[in-house]
Amino acid sequence: MTATLKDFKLLPYLLYLAKVEKGGKPVSTSSLAREFGFSQQTASRLLRELESAGLVRREVTPRGQFVGITKKAEEIFFSISSELDSILKKQVSRLSFRGKLVSGLGEGAYYMSRPLYVRQFKHLLGYEPFPGTLNIKLPHSELQKKVRLSAIEHAFISGFKSRGRSFGFIRCYPCSINRKVAGHVLVPERTHHPEDVLEIASKYNLKKRLSLKEGETVLVEISA
Repeated sequence: MTATLKDFKLLPYLLYLAKVEKGGKPVSTSSLAREFGFSQQTASRLLRELESAGLVRREVTPRGQFVGITKKAEEIFFSISSELDSILKKQVSRLSFRGKLVSGLGEGAYYMSRPLYVRQFKHLLGYEPFPGTLNIKLPHSELQKKVRLSAIEHAFISGFKSRGRSFGFIRCYPCSINRKVAGHVLVPERTHHPEDVLEIASKYNLKKRLSLKEGETVLVEISA
């Protein structure tokens, strides 16, 4: 069994549920929501989806709801562990991607202008990000490379809460764009973009700086 990007996304939830199960404790939607910073409605939907996918089993008792992981979930743990071992043994230090420039949803501008994100960018990456991201759509042949990002050194931008809203963490990988401008590939905890889109931040307006147009091929090179 080969681990997929979806498996990696589900890993934090499955690990949390496995630890709670090992401790013999019940799981409530409120405790799950608090742990991951989302609503009880989202927590309830997540549990239903995991159960429907055959990854967890649920039992409601007078003591509360008990959730256990299934053999299928254990297989995901083993496949991810094997894949990470294989990646780390290769000592990945560089990755390159080629994709097409696509229009964003405007969320990059919103998130990159949040003061607590900007402050961390300045402190950890040494620059104030342009309020917007460059979005590169990857062909299927490039998509599996994203899994290998975990083996490359990166900066970690912490998540936070502001005015009752949760903002997730961001992993930032140093990169060059078209071998001309430096920036960072962003892997946010939460995003509305599909898995085949790379989000790139820089202190520059990358479209203008590189005179890029919609649909143009862009080379992104990541190095530790």
